[in-house]
Amino acid sequence: MKCNFCGTKLNGYEKYCHNCGSKVVSENTTIDEFHKSTESARSTSIVLGVISLIGLFFIIFTPISLILSFIGLILAVKSNHNSKNTAGIIINVVGLFLSVVFMIVISLVIYFGFFAIDKGIDTIIDYNNRIYERS
Repeated sequence: MKCNFCGTKLNGYEKYCHNCGSKVVSENTTIDEFHKSTESARSTSIVLGVISLIGLFFIIFTPISLILSFIGLILAVKSNHNSKNTAGIIINVVGLFLSVVFMIVISLVIYFGFFAIDKGIDTIIDYNNRIYERS
């Protein structure tokens, strides 16, 4: 028995190719069932990528977008036989990149925001102390 994608020689009991990781089509599995599962993974990867990009518009969902993009990228790469799922890969890579950038920006805003608030409070206290000292 050989792998349909890379041609590696396989044992009869393996469900996945040990070389490329693709699902082995046995005598009990029809080619149509195999293509349906691959197409389902492609569609799911694109949907996860789009959802992760939409989630970036809401700051609170940025970590969830990161996770969805990562899962979508894994599905896209696994179902990318013969370069048919480049859209899923591109969408999820963009989602991953933007999620990481947004998380860094949000972290910096929170970090420096607390310093600005603290400095602002100190400024107000100093101003009030000067007013009371003049009185």
